[in-house]
Amino acid sequence: MDGNRTRTARPIRVIQFGEGNFLRAFVDYMLDVANERGAFDGHVVIVKPTDRGNLDKFVRQDNFYTVLTCWKAAEGSTGSSRRMRQMPSPL
Repeated sequence: MDGNRTRTARPIRVIQFGEGNFLRAFVDYMLDVANERGAFDGHVVIVKPTDRGNLDKFVRQDNFYTVLTCWKAAEGSTGSSRRMRQMPSPL
């Protein structure tokens, strides 16, 4: 995947409570793939459910983040990366 993903205007269709790695790397990843394939047309917006932590890192990165996947193949390790921007802005 090209590291210079462009911002696509999409409606907010998913409200995600929490900014955890599992949600971003599994659920949001699948929604990003569905957007790319035309099976879904929407953004995920994050709602911070507790007063701990903050979303400043997302804001500084213009809400982009990278998901890395790797697996062990018979011939050796392999993997890929995908730069994603699911959240137009955290709430």
